[in-house]
Amino acid sequence: MSTTDRYLKTVRIRNFQSHRDTEVHLHPGINLVVGSSDVGKSAFMRAVNLVMHNEVPNREFVTYGADNATVILEFSDGTIVERVKGSTKNAYHLVLPDGSAKSFDKIGVNNMPEEVFKALGRPPSDKYHGPVAYADQHSRLFLVSLSPTELPRAISELTGLDDYEEAAMSLAKRARQYDRQIREAKDRVAGYEAELAQFANLEEDLQQYEALQQALEDANGLLGTINLGESLLEDYNEVRAQGRSAKKELDSARQVLTIGPGVTECRKIADQITEAEDILQSFHETSDEEALLVSSGKQAQAVLKLSVARTLEECAEILNKLTVCEEILQMYTSVNNEGKATKLKLSEAEDAMVSCREHRDQLMEQLQSLDMVCPSCGQLVGGAA
Repeated sequence: MSTTDRYLKTVRIRNFQSHRDTEVHLHPGINLVVGSSDVGKSAFMRAVNLVMHNEVPNREFVTYGADNATVILEFSDGTIVERVKGSTKNAYHLVLPDGSAKSFDKIGVNNMPEEVFKALGRPPSDKYHGPVAYADQHSRLFLVSLSPTELPRAISELTGLDDYEEAAMSLAKRARQYDRQIREAKDRVAGYEAELAQFANLEEDLQQYEALQQALEDANGLLGTINLGESLLEDYNEVRAQGRSAKKELDSARQVLTIGPGVTECRKIADQITEAEDILQSFHETSDEEALLVSSGKQAQAVLKLSVARTLEECAEILNKLTVCEEILQMYTSVNNEGKATKLKLSEAEDAMVSCREHRDQLMEQLQSLDMVCPSCGQLVGGAA
């Protein structure tokens, strides 16, 4: 059974104003509560309102001598809602059709638990004329007494049209918000498209940039080759200077070699002197004249030995210099060969340097045509660095 088919079946009231223990059975449709004055008709309606809307009467409602007032509503689908309110207790007790039970204590004003509100069928309430689920004594005729401006509002609330109106207003508000957001999004999209238009040739620019970057890398490689060539040129100049020094020493050594025949002649003279000395020694005792001759010969021999000794020392020094000159000549030959090889490498490096400079000039012309080179200082600018 749905909540739209069910109805309030039984109302039990205990210790609520004049009702010590009252039980009222209701039937589907319209139920009339009739009685003389002060028999509890309004108290009955206030008791129902206490449960349905958690609305506590302004006057004293707990029967004299009791601690709490209890109102129990039983619906046709088996749902039971009990409201207990007094000095010692303030609670809702709920029994659902499946037999499950729940309790809610310390209920505040206008603070009905959601489970209880749902079990009661979410009872409507006209905030202008009180509950619309029932009418009190002396209340104005239902709907008939409403003014032309109040009647549509009441009908809307009774039929649920106010929810549709509220939903329509909420949707209209959201639609306006969405329209504003759409316009803002369109403006942003237009701005983005304008910005993207500036990059229409981005792929071509990127390809040119990559080509320039590769050219710069090639230029850096050529620059390294140029630096290597300059280093080889410095080494060649140094070797060339060493070769010139070695050549000077070689020329000096060659001049020394020209005295070689004189040294040989000196050695022959030294041998003849030795033979003469032996002959003079054999005839030393023959005569005074020979002795005088020997003495003179000894003096001449001494002088000659001194001269020969000096000549031999000079020859030894000359031989040492010749040895050094031969070593220098070998070094010069080696250095000369290395110099020729270095000169060949230098020539190749100079050719590479010329080619690199021409390539660099071409790159600079391309960079200048793309406005990527500062015209005043010649340095790269922007993203080409």
